Amino acid sequence: MASERCILTLFDNPDIRPEAVRYACGLAKRVNASIIMFLVLIFSEQSGQKPDDIRVQELRTLGEGLLSPFLEAAKREGIEVRGEVRVGEPASEMLKFLAEDHVLHSVVWGGDNSVLDTKRLRHEDHWLDRIKDKFGCPLVSPKGPDAQERKEGISIEPIA
Repeated sequence: MASERCILTLFDNPDIRPEAVRYACGLAKRVNASIIMFLVLIFSEQSGQKPDDIRVQELRTLGEGLLSPFLEAAKREGIEVRGEVRVGEPASEMLKFLAEDHVLHSVVWGGDNSVLDTKRLRHEDHWLDRIKDKFGCPLVSPKGPDAQERKEGISIEPIA
């Protein structure tokens, strides 16, 4: 399905939430949009050291492997999808991505749900809270099984 609009499914750690992928796939089918699964892996800079090219490539390869089954599941559903893995400071990497002039229909947050929970204390120190107004589209965080249920094995097959 070719589309100018896309749904950005955003992850900031290796624990990919299947419920975020399922939600993005269902939404993409409903609004005829493609999906970009964006995984940013944080490289902690200790003592001001920058990650070397070899380590960055290792992390990118790791990230591509983590996204691969989810990308394949979306493709099986007939959805145009691609993965994007970045290594670095999440807010900076996300702003660089947004500067590439993507037309976003919506952003599906695949990270910790408590970051977006308005009933709890604000998470102004979290990178997403600092930049979420830059998306220019709705930001949603699907509810789903907790981390323990994910580890026990949940199907990553997208639902319509």
